[in-house]
Amino acid sequence: MRNRGGDCMDIGEYIEHCTVKCERFAKEKLEINIQHEWMYRIIVAAGAIVITGFLSAAALCAGKNTNLDNGRITRPGAGEGALNLDIQAIDENSGQKQQIAVEVLPRQPTYEEAMNSFADADSFVSDNIVADNESLQHVTRDLNLMTQIPEYGINVEWYSSDYDIVGYDGSVNTDSIGGTGTNVELTALMTCGSYKSEYRYQVHVEQPDLNGEERLWKSVKACVDAVLESEKHSDTVSLPQSVEGHSIRYEENGGNAVPAIIMAGVLAAAALIAGREQGKRKAVRLRNKQLQYDYTEIVSKLTLLTGAGMSVRRAWEKIALDYNNKMKDMPKEKYHAVYEEMMTTLRQMQSGMSENIAYAEFGRRCGIKEYRKLGTLLEQNVRKGTRGLSVLLEQESEEAFEQRKNLAKQLGEEAGTKLLLPMILMLAVVMVIVMVPAMMSFNF
Repeated sequence: MRNRGGDCMDIGEYIEHCTVKCERFAKEKLEINIQHEWMYRIIVAAGAIVITGFLSAAALCAGKNTNLDNGRITRPGAGEGALNLDIQAIDENSGQKQQIAVEVLPRQPTYEEAMNSFADADSFVSDNIVADNESLQHVTRDLNLMTQIPEYGINVEWYSSDYDIVGYDGSVNTDSIGGTGTNVELTALMTCGSYKSEYRYQVHVEQPDLNGEERLWKSVKACVDAVLESEKHSDTVSLPQSVEGHSIRYEENGGNAVPAIIMAGVLAAAALIAGREQGKRKAVRLRNKQLQYDYTEIVSKLTLLTGAGMSVRRAWEKIALDYNNKMKDMPKEKYHAVYEEMMTTLRQMQSGMSENIAYAEFGRRCGIKEYRKLGTLLEQNVRKGTRGLSVLLEQESEEAFEQRKNLAKQLGEEAGTKLLLPMILMLAVVMVIVMVPAMMSFNF
């Protein structure tokens, strides 16, 4: 047997040479795994420190009451809700402590402040009550009756002289209004602290200007409501067939959901198909990675066994059968695609397929260039004889080792890329931990 330099070596030297290479590769792989393990431990430790710091900062924020400063409590602003505090009273003489629950009400305005707020709120309501209407003297749509005016710390309660026309929430009903419209008085009871004041707004509600089609459908609705009311004691109701000279036909809405159901079915089918295709592509990527990772092992075994005197077919059979015996009691997830393809090739040869065709089919089924090259190499060996096969396999083994090392480096780089986002998130958390105590140290 010849090495790559052309020197002869016996089988023992060759086996020792392969063993050294395998040990060297195993050592490199172990170093990479150790680096990944240390990186994982560092990330976990850093994450634990960051989370602990974040929780500590949160507890500090929760424990430090910004509403209490040197024995002074800042009241909520006008219009805000009451502030409930749990404060700790400390006897500086004895050092004893006592928890006290305190309810701090908003600051009460003075009479002058309340009157000014009422005047401003009245102007604010007058400007905004109209909503989408032309004016309060031409109301055809809902009004904007606000119940709170936070800018002035005022709450508002509304009362209407005719709730059938204008409701307390500003809703306007024009169905029962005559041609000239009707007047409604709205009363706003404003509250600012302990002070109250009433303001009245005169509203003229009119029929909206409808086009011919809108008037028709409004008349149809009115006629249907009238029939339902007049025949409320009947088992059946005869809907009006003619309204304002128009023949009306009625249908029950029952098919509106059909297009939505069809669309949902189409989208669900498309999502399932897309998900299935994506799953297939992912499975192919994982299979190709596994094939590339196992290539070195396959070539090394073939090189070792053929170098020991076995024929290619006997070496192939031994590798495949050893795998088959080993995997009998193993779960399916542990299967290796390349060995399964070798078992398929072995069965084909046992069924009468020629070796060269079987090896070519093996390379084609694996689908990546390394195995196609190996299949071509074995196919040519069957056709031209075994001369020089050991040298070619040894060269292929050397190249496979280099490819596997490059693959391991690539996987390490991908792992570093995947860790980029968690590291950015941890940086953001660290910045929060640093900034929050710094901001809390300032007295506003």
